[in-house]
Amino acid sequence: MPRLVLLRHGESVWNRDNLFTGWTDVDLSERGVDEAKQAAALLKAHDIRFDHCFTSVLKRAIHTLWIVLDEMDLAWLPVSRSWRLNERHYGALQGRNKDQMRREVGEEQVHKWRRSYTARPPALDKRDERYPGRDPKYTMIPRGQLPLGESLCSPIGRSASNRCSWKAARLSSPRTAPALGVSLNISTTSRMRTLSRLRFRPESRSFMSLIKV
Repeated sequence: MPRLVLLRHGESVWNRDNLFTGWTDVDLSERGVDEAKQAAALLKAHDIRFDHCFTSVLKRAIHTLWIVLDEMDLAWLPVSRSWRLNERHYGALQGRNKDQMRREVGEEQVHKWRRSYTARPPALDKRDERYPGRDPKYTMIPRGQLPLGESLCSPIGRSASNRCSWKAARLSSPRTAPALGVSLNISTTSRMRTLSRLRFRPESRSFMSLIKV
């Protein structure tokens, strides 16, 4: 039976420091490395294997996947990376401390930025050194598609664009569906947020019924 496993990346150093992360390419903390190893142990305990892996282009997701595959002796598996699996872009908030922002603008505004489905954070200026157009990872993306700040609903369209890639990978690996999606979310309470955008119905199966780790 085809199976899709959605795996959130381990804790990053900015998760640990309570900073808005977004597309900032920070690495895993020591705890995040341990979390990835624990995820691998759980997958092994359930005898879950993969044929194809998907991840974003952010190192905290990539390194989580590396650790999981290495622990499972599956480092040889093909991996597809896509910027469309990046977590939402937090705009000008990236790098700001969440508690400090609560003191500056109030708990209600910070809650709205983090939890509202449609509210966007303050936009990043294209002249800012944090603008993704300055990052070589995104040079092939048309400038008009690069975000300056995204709401919770913003990643839906770009995440859904990966459906064709997943179906193609399944055709080439019929035993198991593309089975590992690694996401980029920020806080301890919102780590599955980008992955939750993928709860559509591929092959008439609800993602709500698929295994998550």
